[in-house]
Amino acid sequence: MSYEIYNELFWSVGYLMGFRELIDAWRKIIRLATKPSHEDYLTSLKMSLLGLTLVGAIAFIIRFILIVFVFPQQLYGG
Repeated sequence: MSYEIYNELFWSVGYLMGFRELIDAWRKIIRLATKPSHEDYLTSLKMSLLGLTLVGAIAFIIRFILIVFVFPQQLYGG
């Protein structure tokens, strides 16, 4: 599916669109959608897991810095 079709479908779903037009737009999207190949699926899975890992690592580092340097009394129970 080309960029123009995506762009048209994206901008056609607005506040002024009626319920019937919204359903028709959804049907058009479902008709044009295809199942991803195994390679595309694995690439998407890897990217999602990489993003999740990065966010978790950043959160861990921030928490570690806060506990060790900003609030060290929490380490010793006091």
